[in-house]
Amino acid sequence: MTILHFYRILIMSFLSNVILMCGIYLERHDADSNIHRFYALTISPGIFSDWSLVREWGRVGSPGTVRSNWYESEEEAIKAQNDILRTKQRRCYTLAAITC
Repeated sequence: MTILHFYRILIMSFLSNVILMCGIYLERHDADSNIHRFYALTISPGIFSDWSLVREWGRVGSPGTVRSNWYESEEEAIKAQNDILRTKQRRCYTLAAITC
C-alpha cells in the first residue's frame, strides 16, 4: 500500500468517526520463474455509510496498482474480500499478514 493511499484511507475513516481498517496481505514467490508478487486487500468505512474494498497488487518491493470498489454494507465488502482471497489462494498466493 502506498503511503498516499494509506493516508487517504485514514482520513476517510477519521471523517466517518470510525478508525477501522482490516487488511489481508498475500504473497506469491517462484524463484525459478522470477515471480515475486503481492496482493493486498483492505476494508475501510467511507464517509457516507458505505464501505470500500481497496485492492493493491504488483511486484514485491515496488509500488502496486490500486483499485477501490465501494459496497453498501460491511458484509458485502467482507464477502467480496473473501471471494478474492479464495481465488488468490487457488493461484498459489500464501497469506503473509492479517491486520484489523
